[in-house]
Amino acid sequence: GAVRRAWDSSPARSARHPASLRYPEARSASPWLPLASDVPGRSPRHTAPLAVRIGLGRVTGLSQATGERIIAARAARGFRSLADFVDRARPTLPEVESLVLAGALDGMGRSRPSLLLEARAGAKSVGARARAPVAPDGALLETEAAARLAVPALPEFDIAARVRGEIQATGLWFSGHPLDTMATAEARRGAVPAADVGRHVGRRVTVIGLPCAYRRVETKKGGLMLFTTLADKTGLVECVLFPDVYRAHAQAVRGQVVRAEGRVDETLGAVTVSVERATPIAP
Repeated sequence: GAVRRAWDSSPARSARHPASLRYPEARSASPWLPLASDVPGRSPRHTAPLAVRIGLGRVTGLSQATGERIIAARAARGFRSLADFVDRARPTLPEVESLVLAGALDGMGRSRPSLLLEARAGAKSVGARARAPVAPDGALLETEAAARLAVPALPEFDIAARVRGEIQATGLWFSGHPLDTMATAEARRGAVPAADVGRHVGRRVTVIGLPCAYRRVETKKGGLMLFTTLADKTGLVECVLFPDVYRAHAQAVRGQVVRAEGRVDETLGAVTVSVERATPIAP
């Protein structure tokens, strides 16, 4: 049903659409999180440019039971505050923290630091639901949950902190690109964009990107070599570290952002950078 689809939704459809990623949204009344442009009733600001809404199942540490409670509760009505969300969805404190860092609660109109402070200040009530008041005739009265403690409004995280939190919570980023926040302009100076590497066959280049795939291979002589893919804002570049280079730079390619220098080779139409030196820009 819709609950299962919302839990499982992922950015897979983006391969067929020129779309950006949007953070998972806990506050939305819609139980299904497809392309934003597919959601009936969305205002134009949500439909342009085309975007993929990430499902709640992507949020680190969020249990399926909590995810399903969120979807069921918001189907009844949207969450009006963090206190209302905690009262009806009953997440644990770590789950609330991951949702805040992911941007899933941004729709409440509070900064992420403010939401984290409120959640932590009222930690004893997170995961528990208050008993609803009862009318004289025995009927349950609907009331709106309120924060246990008033907390000050805090300024929003800067872009770098927001991106780090989003990566921590989902493995993805929405507020900006990590290369803009983790690598200075000076560090990126002289780097060839991934999309242009194919134009430099036979020449030495410098590329900078996020390691997004690894494959270690044992050679016939028993040495280890590494194939790794670096991603920048323009695309992907395949890199290979032969045994001598891999031994010298194995630790470097584990960085969050890596600068690799080497020769561009082409074999049967496949373009790779034979890395001669690797440096972590963001350890």
